[in-house]
Amino acid sequence: MDKNEVLKKVYPLLKIIFEKIHEEKILALLQMTEVGSIEEIPSTDPNLIHCKISISENQSQEILAELQKLSLDLFSESIFQTAEIVWEEIGDWADKYQEHLQVFKFIQTAQHSIFIDPRGIPTKNKDTLFIKASLAFGTGTHPTTQLVAEALTQLTESTEPSPDLLDIGCGTAILSMLGEKLGIPQIIAVDNDPQALEMAQENLNINHMKHIQLHHDLFQIKEKFSLIVANILLETLVLLHDAILQRLQPNAYLILSGLLKEDEEEILKTYSDLTFIQKTQREEWVCLVFKK
Repeated sequence: MDKNEVLKKVYPLLKIIFEKIHEEKILALLQMTEVGSIEEIPSTDPNLIHCKISISENQSQEILAELQKLSLDLFSESIFQTAEIVWEEIGDWADKYQEHLQVFKFIQTAQHSIFIDPRGIPTKNKDTLFIKASLAFGTGTHPTTQLVAEALTQLTESTEPSPDLLDIGCGTAILSMLGEKLGIPQIIAVDNDPQALEMAQENLNINHMKHIQLHHDLFQIKEKFSLIVANILLETLVLLHDAILQRLQPNAYLILSGLLKEDEEEILKTYSDLTFIQKTQREEWVCLVFKK
């Protein structure tokens, strides 16, 4: 056997085909999963989009079921024409996925420099958050996470330090841990997904966080907060409008994301009882900041 054949390795790819009208929904689903590089494959049908997406070997057995479940839960239908895992010998794909798992700069200001290490192996670097990459939960690379992190940092640095923070839909608790790094002394992170809370707790332990409490039910939280962040889907933000406002203190700030550019108008209308402060955008995603 040729020596080069022995050294060759194949990698898993998620290959999906979906109708162009579902593109926004697909982006929303992929936002909720921890995938690597995404490449569109040329299609002869202008109404269909073909993509191949790099994933980890651990994801290869779970991600199809996870995506189908999310699709049914959120949209009451499967929006994929086809979805399959294929194993291919890949040139640049391996390098791209490795880049996805490298330490990267998360926040950089005059006051704070914070990195994320998605490999989840702690070191003594006090300016680094260690996040264990996992199916369906992000490690801080998604534009909406970065937009919320930047807004959270900006508010923390430019106003009186917030005494508390509520993180709705916390996932791996990245934003909550950033809040503690920024000096917020009391933080509650809530997510109704047990798998998310399990991963969040693991990350809190890895990072030796002391000021973050995890909860599974927003409606059991009775406190009011001076700062709330919610990086979740449009439909959920609309449904939770009353619950969120009830938990905002007077003069409190609210940071919302998980939103595509075209979602902005609906959110501004839904939250018109608050004062709109600013909008930031990265790629097709937006982050909106309000004040009560």
